[in-house]
Amino acid sequence: MLKGIVKKQLRMGMLPGWPDIELVGRDLDDRFFFGLIEVKSRTGKLSDSQEELHPDLVEIGCPLMVCRSIDDVRRFVGRYNLPSKDATIRYDSHDEAPDASR
Repeated sequence: MLKGIVKKQLRMGMLPGWPDIELVGRDLDDRFFFGLIEVKSRTGKLSDSQEELHPDLVEIGCPLMVCRSIDDVRRFVGRYNLPSKDATIRYDSHDEAPDASR
């Protein structure tokens, strides 16, 4: 069933390798934000098309992170100062930048 959904999305123009989640809105300083999250299991690997596309997206300045846990998502949200009701998120500009290659 999943392969059928992906085939349909590709026919509709979806770019192979595009990350799973797009975040569009405003950060806590009311600046426009567009970022991307690729969701993988703890042992999941990026596809060839993701390995090819993701560095290009990062190179043009698009925040992108491969998230393998909710804590990874929290780090992404905190790093980019995004609004959240999750009380465990630390907003610390000194956090290490999310690594798109993980």
